[in-house]
Amino acid sequence: MCKFFSIIFSFLLFSCTSSNSEQNSHFNRLKKWDSLLFMNPVSVMDSLQNFKPEKLSESNFAYFNLLSTIGSCMNDIYIIDDSYIPKTIEWYRSKNDYYNLCRSLIFCSAANFIKQLFLNDSIKFNNLGEAEELFTQNKVKDPVTEAFLNKYLAKKSIHLFHSNKSDLFPATLKAEEYINRAETLFMKLGNKREMQLSNLYLLEIVVGVYEYDKELEILNKIAGFPDLEQDIRPLLNKKFAHLHQKKVEYDKSIHYLKSVLGDSLFGISSKINKSDIINDIAVIYDIKNQPDSAIKYAILYKDLMLKDLQRSHIGYQFLAKIYENSGDYSNALDLYKRYSKYASKLFTTELKERTLQNQSEKNLLIKEIRQKKSLSNSLIIALITSLVGLVFTIIYFKSSQRRDNSKLERELDELKKHIESLEESAKKLWIINEVLKTTAGKYPDLIRDVQREAAKCRKESKGTCDNLNTIVDDARQISREMISEIAKNKYFANNFPEIFNKTELSHYEKIIYALFSLGYDAKEIANFFSVSPSTIRAVKARVKDKHD
Repeated sequence: MCKFFSIIFSFLLFSCTSSNSEQNSHFNRLKKWDSLLFMNPVSVMDSLQNFKPEKLSESNFAYFNLLSTIGSCMNDIYIIDDSYIPKTIEWYRSKNDYYNLCRSLIFCSAANFIKQLFLNDSIKFNNLGEAEELFTQNKVKDPVTEAFLNKYLAKKSIHLFHSNKSDLFPATLKAEEYINRAETLFMKLGNKREMQLSNLYLLEIVVGVYEYDKELEILNKIAGFPDLEQDIRPLLNKKFAHLHQKKVEYDKSIHYLKSVLGDSLFGISSKINKSDIINDIAVIYDIKNQPDSAIKYAILYKDLMLKDLQRSHIGYQFLAKIYENSGDYSNALDLYKRYSKYASKLFTTELKERTLQNQSEKNLLIKEIRQKKSLSNSLIIALITSLVGLVFTIIYFKSSQRRDNSKLERELDELKKHIESLEESAKKLWIINEVLKTTAGKYPDLIRDVQREAAKCRKESKGTCDNLNTIVDDARQISREMISEIAKNKYFANNFPEIFNKTELSHYEKIIYALFSLGYDAKEIANFFSVSPSTIRAVKARVKDKHD
């Protein structure tokens, strides 16, 4: 039996050691990605997305989720599940890890979530406020984190005054101040891309605030950077296009939209959807009443949409509208028919897919039920095996118990002797207490006799009389102070917690209150304190008045 338990223990020890080694390996890999993430967000994000986090420990999973959130923010990727990052925040908060807590709070606020079920704006900006407080208290010192904090605080400063338009301009100035700090830090850190993105971020904040063309000023500033990042240029051109379209400068808008298309033809990576740009060009040509150009780009848009199985019908619908606006109703009708055909086909396919998905889910449920039945049978077998082992274990311990009976009997005899000794001590304490009560009862008589004799000698010697009265008063005061000290003792607090917490009572009154609560009357308490019963009754009345 002992050999069996020894084998199990060795196996468990080996499993724990192996698991710790694996988790250390995961941590080192995450730490390496962390060090590279700021300057290489795209490649690190690729690694994070290909990583399987299922077997990570709780601490490593929190670290992985933090890095994934930072990477999503830096690469402008939407996060599907908004439940992980709040758990990560609470994990680092419970561990007092202020550095990672601060980063979690910042990027939780900056992240874009697809469903946004939990993290509303107020929670996100509260998180930013907490992160700013951590920096103010000098608990975190990291220029990268500080740069991102300033970047996102810019939007918070506008959000706080969103309901009050009169405060928008000073709030916008504050936002520009935050962006300038972030830009300076990114420049010092050598990350031009984030510096340029910060200015694009500012562009979203200042829309409609300034009376002059502040948006154009910011765009020109970004365009004037000597080393504009390739993936920033399409974003910049799209911003230029939308600004000029808003100002009804359609030719300039088309010029910049075509520049975005040109960047995509040269293979420049961008998050901008090519079909959206072509759609925008077609719409502008349609507004300018240039049907030939509008139709040309609408056809390009339709051809691109045909490659998207989920949205292939939209291209036909858009092209039909362009033909309809140009007065070509024959082509418009034909395209609307195609739109209807493709839409019907798409919805039919989607219905079939959902039916198959439901059937698949049904099969999975059946398989899961069977697995649970199999697991139930396995558990029954394991239970029977455990019961057999338990029976053998009980037999083993029974035999061991018989061997220990004599030892227990000896310990019982020693315990009885100890109890008898305690009883003897209790008797001694009782008789000593009785003697002290008897002698203490004479103390008031002694005080009265001394006072009486002091009164007699007042005429012969006033000084002697005053000295005697002073000695009596000092004795009473010292006795009262010594009794009051009992109420400050931790044992008094433990035994009389309700009385101890009554701040309206003095320490002397607390002792008398406690003695009354134990059932002693005024005469008995007066004997303990060597005072008259009337004095104790007066204190009791005072305590009652304060308590009521």
